[in-house]
Amino acid sequence: MFWFWGIVIICILTIFFIWFISTFIQVNISFKRIHEDDRFSVDIYLLRRLFHYNYEISLVEFRNVFEGVELKSTRTKSKTNEEPQADSLITPKNIWDYLKHTKELVTHFVGMYKWISQSMSYVHCTHLKWKTSIGVGEAPETAMIAGIVWGVNSNVLSSFVNKIRMDAQPHLEVNPLYNKNDIYIEVECILKIRIAHAILVGIYFMIRMLKAKGGFKTWKNILSKV
Repeated sequence: MFWFWGIVIICILTIFFIWFISTFIQVNISFKRIHEDDRFSVDIYLLRRLFHYNYEISLVEFRNVFEGVELKSTRTKSKTNEEPQADSLITPKNIWDYLKHTKELVTHFVGMYKWISQSMSYVHCTHLKWKTSIGVGEAPETAMIAGIVWGVNSNVLSSFVNKIRMDAQPHLEVNPLYNKNDIYIEVECILKIRIAHAILVGIYFMIRMLKAKGGFKTWKNILSKV
């Protein structure tokens, strides 16, 4: 009888494992700019929204070119567990240091761009909306700027769409605001990846990282500077 229940437990665990790795990780990305208010948020859902993680950034104050931009971020792991807001300052020096460290990481990663392309092929997009309303005061200039924005946005969108699996038709909209000097931006994107594919992406990442000179130790040293 013991062996019978052992087989039953193994079958149940196997079925649960197969179900688990076949479920999706869902990532909802949102960016909105209304007047001077910029807000960027990322929501991550796991196991059919059983687990939820939210990260939100809002632009609080643009000081000047040299002092940078002050940001306020909030992390929420569940509806009842919200971490206090944290302030941070983005300066030209911060950006330069970040780009320098990123370049170091890329040079210590075998086939970075091939890994990114392979990873994005596992990603499904179920919703993509990009709406821009812009005005520069005068009607002729506004129409010209709106046309330029449409061209830039469509090129960016097409390059993104070509790298992932689109499960829905993307929506792109550019509206001119005649006789107004303002800009509104609304971007919504829902991405999904199976847990099994996410695990594969992580495994490929570790293999390529360890193949580089210095391997994990080099990455650890660089990330400690960030």
